[in-house]
Formats: sequence, C-alpha cells, structure tokens
Amino acid sequence: METVRETLILRETNSEEIDTLVDFVGRYYAFDGIPFHPFDVRRSLSQLVSDPRLGKAWILQVNGISAGYAILTIGFDHEVGGRIGTITDFYLDPVFRRRGIGTETLTRIEKEAVTLGLEALELQVENDNDEAKGLYRKMGFQAADRIPMCKRLTEIREQE
Repeated sequence: METVRETLILRETNSEEIDTLVDFVGRYYAFDGIPFHPFDVRRSLSQLVSDPRLGKAWILQVNGISAGYAILTIGFDHEVGGRIGTITDFYLDPVFRRRGIGTETLTRIEKEAVTLGLEALELQVENDNDEAKGLYRKMGFQAADRIPMCKRLTEIREQE
C-alpha cells in the first residue's frame, strides 16, 4: 500500500479572504463552545490582516484543500524579555487531525515567530481538550499556574 504524502501550506491571509477566516472562526468557536460574534470577528480580522505589526493570520491548506487556520498576534511582556506571540486561534477541521498537520503547523509558526524577533509563544486551550493539550505539551508548551481573565470593553465603548 502506497502512502500519500501530504503537502501543507500556511498561506498568509489577505483582506479578500476574510469570509473564509470568519467561517473557520465560527467552526472553531462552535467546537470549543465560545460565543461567536461574526460582526466583531470580521472587524477585528480585517484590522489584523491590514496591519502586520499586529500579527499574522494563515489559512492552512493540505493538498490544496483549506483545512483550517491559525492566528498569531504580537504583544509585549517583560516577563519573557520583550515581544511575545500569542497563538490566539488554531483550528483544523476534524478530518485533518491526528495526521501530523498540527505539529508541522506549530513548527512553522515557531520559525516565523523567531523570524519576527519574538521572545516566546503562548496559547490558550480549553481545559477539557486533552487531544490539543497533548499536542501542545509535545511541542514544548507548558501550562502556567494562572488563568486568563477577560473583560470586553464593548459596553463602555457603546456608552461613550
């Protein structure tokens, strides 16, 4: 039996592909049970892909098929010595999982982070997503003994 070699391309997203990204974000949020606000997602993704200082968004293509997406944002944290990248989103459609694509994607994102001069990478994962946690541990990510906390500023902005 002949093994089919898969070709993975991380295609940097442009403004014409926002709809594809929004669709993938909707699938990812449904998978993780995250509230999905398409208007906010579309607006923020448009901002991200138009300003490289904010980070990068990729559509992951496997053998020419759009299989998922990844988003890297850039921030700063003196704890790690400067600029830090956050993989805010990483999603593969279920049919593409457990085939080495996640490992290869993260390896390429790490290389891109080094090229961008970042000092560290961080990401978030749902507590009950053991499969993803296993991948991230295998790739060298370690859990921090803290929890993320978030406050949306939409209400404050709307009051002004």
